[in-house]
Amino acid sequence: MAWVEQPGYVLHRRPFRETSFLLTLLTPEYGRIEAVARGVRGRGRTQREKQAWLQPFSRLKLRWREKAQTGLVTLSGFEAENTTLLCHESLLCGLYMNELSHRLLPLGLGCETLFFHYEMIIAALSQQTARAAQAWLLRQYELSVLSSIGAQLCLPERFQLDQIYRWTPQEGVVPVLQGISGRCLQALLQGEQQQDCGIEQKRFMQQVLQYWLGTRPLKSQQLWKQKRIKA
Repeated sequence: MAWVEQPGYVLHRRPFRETSFLLTLLTPEYGRIEAVARGVRGRGRTQREKQAWLQPFSRLKLRWREKAQTGLVTLSGFEAENTTLLCHESLLCGLYMNELSHRLLPLGLGCETLFFHYEMIIAALSQQTARAAQAWLLRQYELSVLSSIGAQLCLPERFQLDQIYRWTPQEGVVPVLQGISGRCLQALLQGEQQQDCGIEQKRFMQQVLQYWLGTRPLKSQQLWKQKRIKA
């Protein structure tokens, strides 16, 4: 079996047995993988250091033995290359990105473009405090995730800026009486931020993603609701 070396980010982690973590990782060539990091839970200095590395938004250098089939891998080595610090709303945005990736990406599907977008958007979130700008970054990441799983959104052939549209699983983007304006839809899909389109674009993407996510709610969205109630 060949050795694999990849950069990666922790999307999710949970305790595994007595001294290990079970990790969900995002990598460019292997996409989402499940991995075991052994001997990292404990009170020793080395264990504490490794636990600090295995945090969200830390770019890791990973190493493991390649398997013939997609499945659980055991990390033979890892170290942090750099860490992006997210706070407050930016942290919630990052957690949403991680959960969306965890839920929608199939195991073992290479996603180099998505990995690049993930790094770019995480870096942008660390510098951005305006909610409208944060929301726009999330819309772009949502589109990138959908494209990675083969669900890229496209404008219909007979497209009009003054028409209202909605997405359906059977027909894609279709004209309707209530939904997103053609102007805001075009701006979303072409990556052109329009300040007055934020709410329409958010609702449109929520409706599209609901089909792929199913009925189980996202924990990150529940955190947003709790924060608003406390505020």
